[in-house]
Amino acid sequence: MRVMLMAVAALVAFQDVDYDQKVKEIVKGLTDDELEARDKAAADLTALGPKAVDAIRKCAEGITDGDVKARLLSIVKEIERRERMKDYLGGVTKVSLKGDKMALRDVVAELKTQARTKIIVLGSLKDETVSFEVKELPFFEALDQICKAHGGITYRLQGGQWNSTSADEAVTLVKGEHGKVPRLVKDQFVVDLASITMVEESDFGGMVKEEMRLEFRTMWEKGTRPIGAKLRLTSLVDEKDVSYLDQITKNNEFGGGSQWVPLSHNVSCLKLPAAEITSFKEVAGVLELDFPSDLDILKLEKPVGKADVQVTGDTFAFTLVSLTKEGKGYKAKVSTGADADLWNREFKLFDKAGKSYSSSYSSSTSDGKTMTAELSFAAPADAEIVELRLTIPKPGGAKRIEFKFEKVKIR
Repeated sequence: MRVMLMAVAALVAFQDVDYDQKVKEIVKGLTDDELEARDKAAADLTALGPKAVDAIRKCAEGITDGDVKARLLSIVKEIERRERMKDYLGGVTKVSLKGDKMALRDVVAELKTQARTKIIVLGSLKDETVSFEVKELPFFEALDQICKAHGGITYRLQGGQWNSTSADEAVTLVKGEHGKVPRLVKDQFVVDLASITMVEESDFGGMVKEEMRLEFRTMWEKGTRPIGAKLRLTSLVDEKDVSYLDQITKNNEFGGGSQWVPLSHNVSCLKLPAAEITSFKEVAGVLELDFPSDLDILKLEKPVGKADVQVTGDTFAFTLVSLTKEGKGYKAKVSTGADADLWNREFKLFDKAGKSYSSSYSSSTSDGKTMTAELSFAAPADAEIVELRLTIPKPGGAKRIEFKFEKVKIR
């Protein structure tokens, strides 16, 4: 009963936050003579989040100081931008858990209550036990510690679609020696050197091609959505200090297409190590991830039945040719310039209750000047559709993850 009363009291306290008063208290810092104090006040106001937007706007309306008013309005814009970006930027999930001869099935069940990324444990391992303790560790680091504590398991990366909010990124616990696969964990990101393969190819004309292929796999926690990824090597040196970097012919790059998570980056090298070489002294590189700086949101209200209506945003424009109710859903035709990419755009219908219905593509045609796509939406017949929306990430954010693997065995 005491725990319940404390929880209720905490909830009431949370609901009774007087944002008008809090904003009035913090905003005084924006007029401080010290730059640090002004910056702290701005950061504190931003940290209040979306629930404080109305209070900040109201405060700005009553202020005569032009500089302070402008800063308050810029804080509102930043709060709104962060809210728009929450489905892309994600964040690091911190895990705290302790187990004493705890069955892996129970470990996974508990982790699922703390982490967004799906964890799979194969049936044969569910009854294996492990003793461990992790405190406020990032999700992947916590998994590392649990695998090390067990001594006979590791985790493998697998997943769902790269550019979808419903992506089913997952890790699978499997039997194996943890640490055998070269791996870097950084915040909510993982880089694996999955394999190094020596390939000899020949054609019917007798031409022989030798090639070394390095496969890297990269992954991030569910809730993080980069719109572009590029992995490139900065060092590839064998145990005798021979560099292979100048023989790299291929570094894979992904844009905003329908790729899979984890991504597989295949790096090709025309030079093979000599037969006596058994390891690389160093394999190093950088994973460059592009994140949107903001979103361009194109909206059309009451779209059902409308025809040949142009919708324009900051970075993109399209024409709704038609949107009609058909069978168990809705059919739409949209068009744009022939050089624009419609296949990788996700249109959504929203009903009066705020529920969204994503588009699926049926077909597309182009006459050299205009591209037209046919879309379908699985919205129920009784849904009252109030809006058609297209959201396009604006490039501008970036994340660099440097990695270095040493003493990598190749033979």
